Amino acid sequence: MKYQYKSDDDFTEISIFYFQYKPHMTNRPILSVVMPIFNGEKYLETAINSILTQTFYEFEFVIINDGSSDKTDEIVRSFYDNRIVYIANKNNEGIIRSLNKGIYFSKGQFLGRMDCDDVSRTDRFELQIEFLNQNPELSIVGSDYEILPRSDNNNIIPQKRINVPTCHEDLSLVFLHHNAICHPTVVMRKENLNFNKLYYDRLANHAEDYKLWVDATLSGLKFGSIPSPLLKYRLHSDQISTKKREEQFNSACKIMLGYATTIFSQSVINNPRDYLGLILNTESRFLKDQDFIKYTQLAKKLITENNRQNYFNKEKFDFFMENKLNNLNPI
Repeated sequence: MKYQYKSDDDFTEISIFYFQYKPHMTNRPILSVVMPIFNGEKYLETAINSILTQTFYEFEFVIINDGSSDKTDEIVRSFYDNRIVYIANKNNEGIIRSLNKGIYFSKGQFLGRMDCDDVSRTDRFELQIEFLNQNPELSIVGSDYEILPRSDNNNIIPQKRINVPTCHEDLSLVFLHHNAICHPTVVMRKENLNFNKLYYDRLANHAEDYKLWVDATLSGLKFGSIPSPLLKYRLHSDQISTKKREEQFNSACKIMLGYATTIFSQSVINNPRDYLGLILNTESRFLKDQDFIKYTQLAKKLITENNRQNYFNKEKFDFFMENKLNNLNPI
């Protein structure tokens, strides 16, 4: 079950893409790694090397150059590896269409994601493919990750590890509040995405990954995550989460609300602003006693319906709601 999914992408016209002429593997690869790039020259060579030096070898590396004007094309062409499939968009089409294009042309049983400014650990895909093979009930697996050291106003911010919930029960609950899966850490079963007609939603601007996780959850697909940092994630001023922070937040709120209103009845969530206020704690600075009572009543309704319908683990959902109320501080 999905909500507001719409895609009119059509990649059947061969004129819209270009494959680099390098000998490509004849057998179907087990894994397709999809990486879109737009003006990503600064860290691109390091990102590509981290994929090509993986201990797991049976993959194709689908690189989509989304109309870059820097040295992206030159850097990609400098790599001579028969696992690379290079698609060069004539114009900048955006990350969502480029991702869907990469998936459309991929041949692997599994789909892996990579971004052009991150670094994958050398055993990442070996561990993730093994994990999926050992857990056939899972469709999407991520991992912990490390944020690379960076400077901010001449201050050095040290490397930081981000731990991700490991089981579907916890991840599906956290999706009510935020995107818990780091996009370039995932490996997914392509067959399960195709069967449920799941692609990146072109309407989910700058939050296409979060929308896909929610759509997948509502379609009955299961998530997991490996409790080991398999990716080094880079924060910098040119990335979408920095340059388009407000647009990304607004998209995330729509996805968050769509997820909740698909699960819970309209009689419970009849005021979207109240729901987001409770979940995101957006109005705590100005909260009056009557508002706190309103949020408390909403939380009780959500708990009651969850207890009746068993959407989420009862104890974990109760604790989740209790934390939300505790974060609200009435004047």
